[in-house]
Formats: sequence, C-alpha cells, structure tokens
Amino acid sequence: MNESWGITANLGATALAVAAQRAAETAQENPLIRDEFAALLVAAVHEPGWQTMARGDLSWMGPEDDIGRRTARTGREYVATRTLFFDGFCRSATTSGIRQVVILAAGLDARAY
Repeated sequence: MNESWGITANLGATALAVAAQRAAETAQENPLIRDEFAALLVAAVHEPGWQTMARGDLSWMGPEDDIGRRTARTGREYVATRTLFFDGFCRSATTSGIRQVVILAAGLDARAY
C-alpha cells in the first residue's frame, strides 16, 4: 500500500472533519459542547471549505438540498452527543480516583489541554 499522509486526505481528513464538526457545534446559538480550539485547528489548514464546515455555515448548499443539510446537521449533532458522553464518562472516572486517561485516535482534539 502506497499511501501518503496529509491532513486533508485519508485519516487526516477524518480528524479534520471531526474537529470541524466540534467547531460547528461550538458556533451554534446553544451548543451542546464547546471546543474553543477546534476552529483554530481547522483554520490552520488554510482551505476555505473546511473553514465553512467549521462555522456550521450551510448557506453554500442550495435550499433544495434538504438531504445535504439534514446530513450535515446530523453529523454535527452526532459528534456533539458523543463528545458530551465521553466527557462525562472521563469526568466521572477522574472524580472517582482514576488519575490517567489515554485518548486513542483523538485526532485534532485539544479539549484535554
């Protein structure tokens, strides 16, 4: 297998997309979660499409693209919901005495910082 790694391709794109979804949720009026670093990480890529995604801006989709809009909202809400769940789980574990948490495959997640 001859794959190159880049932040906008393959696994890098997955990490970038999840960060963009966390940023998009943070940008909502009443966000379920807040990740103040996500938009900064996405902006560092210097590609407008990713930044649009991170703002939660769906205006680039035509009004007739209801499926696209629903898919984008569902993705954002899924990432926010799982983030809320895992944050609560880790908070509970550390409150009960666990002193170390290892975040595997965190990608561009700087919330632990």
